[in-house]
Amino acid sequence: MTVIDKTERHQIRELPIETDWNISAVARELNIARTTLYRKMKKYHLKEQRMVE
Repeated sequence: MTVIDKTERHQIRELPIETDWNISAVARELNIARTTLYRKMKKYHLKEQRMVE
C-alpha cells in the first residue's frame, strides 16, 4: 500500500464519522463522485458503521 493509498484510506475512514455518515458530504469534501467513494470504500473494506444511541 502506497503513502497515497494510506492517506486516502485514512480520510475515507475519518470523514464519514465527522459527517455522521453523510456520504454526499464526504464525497463533496473529497471532491469525488459518490459512486467513486463507494468504490473506494469497497476497495479499503470499509462499511457504514453509524453510532446507535
